[in-house]
Amino acid sequence: MKKPEITIGEKTLTPKRNPTMKMWRIITKQDERDTVEKMDMEQILDSRLDIIATIYEVDKDVLDDMDVADIIPAYRDIVKWIHGLIFPKLEEIPNSETVEEEKTKTK
Repeated sequence: MKKPEITIGEKTLTPKRNPTMKMWRIITKQDERDTVEKMDMEQILDSRLDIIATIYEVDKDVLDDMDVADIIPAYRDIVKWIHGLIFPKLEEIPNSETVEEEKTKTK
């Protein structure tokens, strides 16, 4: 899956490395928080900016010039990218039923 990109001013940023488990936890916790807490728009955008800054490894201040309308789509692109990395790997893991069937066939 292609890495997401954002453009700040005239500079296009791409994540320097794949996300870590820590980032997955942060995003998961944020999604859970969104369903439980009532946050105002400033809190929502601010929390998304934190994640965007972490993924792109930039100071949050750099994102002050980011178009407000681009924040949520940039966050969604990050989540889709992470899912695109995780789910194909999960499909490669054999389930226990398949492993047991293979053992029976070889006997």
